[in-house]
Formats: sequence, structure tokens, C-alpha cells
Amino acid sequence: MRHAAADSHFASAQIHQRVIGQLIEGIDASLGAADERWSALRAWLAQQLQSLQPQWNERRRVGRARECHGDLHLANAGWPVVIDAAFLRESERISFAAVADALRVPFTIIDCRASAATLRERIAQRHEARADASEADDAVLERLQAIQEPLAPGERAIAIVADSAEPVDTVDMARQWFA
Repeated sequence: MRHAAADSHFASAQIHQRVIGQLIEGIDASLGAADERWSALRAWLAQQLQSLQPQWNERRRVGRARECHGDLHLANAGWPVVIDAAFLRESERISFAAVADALRVPFTIIDCRASAATLRERIAQRHEARADASEADDAVLERLQAIQEPLAPGERAIAIVADSAEPVDTVDMARQWFA
């Protein structure tokens, strides 16, 4: 990932407006544009988008915007980000940790664990339900398991473990994340 050129579309006000506009359209379709509370929130969002344009332009001008994974566009705007990705290889995790460091935002790994049997069961349930866009099957699972690299010691130090074999204590996870 590299810094975006000042004239690139990354982290531009137009990109933020387009993405948020798409979200607004989706919510309009669900709630209906006539919902009073939603109308007030929509107006507030429009005002915020307008007021943040100088900040986004300045971040681009001084090289604080990056060409990156779509979710990191929020970090370009200075907002917290959760990246939903497998990051099976250490090099991928190092790359995102470097971006977080450059953007001066915290970086934590959620180490999601499940037995092979549990993963196969979940894949079977998804296929049976026919309600999941994932194309994962047992062959994909085997390929991913073959390339998965364990967390390095430094990564384990910033990781929070979520093991499907144990009950999830979300309060404890939040405490670890904000520690």
C-alpha cells in the first residue's frame, strides 16, 4: 500500500460522499425516506460531509491518505476501522500493521479459532441454507488451511483469541481490545 497522490481519488471528498450516499440510498430503501428520525440523520450526514471536505483534502495534500483496502478509506478520514479479512499470511498482517502505524491508529488482531470439524460443519450448514454468498467448500477450506501461517510472537502479543470451542465473553474481549 502506498500513499495516494494528491490528485488521486483515494480519500477524496467525492469518494466519501459516494460511499456514504450509497449507504443512505440503502437505508432509504429500508426505512423509507419519509421517516422523520432518518430524515434528520440524513440532513446531519450531509452537513458533516460538507464540513469534513477541507480535512480530507488536507490529509491528501500532506500525504496522510493511502491507496488501500476499501475499509481503510475510513481510516483515511480519521475514523476507527475493523478489517474483516482472513490475513492467513504473516506478510499480509505486517502490511496492515504498517498502514495502521503510518495512520497512527491502533492495530489489534482477533485470532478466530475453530476446529476443522466445526469449520466443515459451518460450510455444510451454509450450503444447505443456500443463503450465503460465500463460495467456500471443503476444497477451499483445505487450500486456506495449507497456506495459513501461525501468528508470530509480536502478533500474539497484540492478539485477542476468539475460540469457538469456548463461550465468548464479549465484555472481556472489549476490555482486552481497549486495554
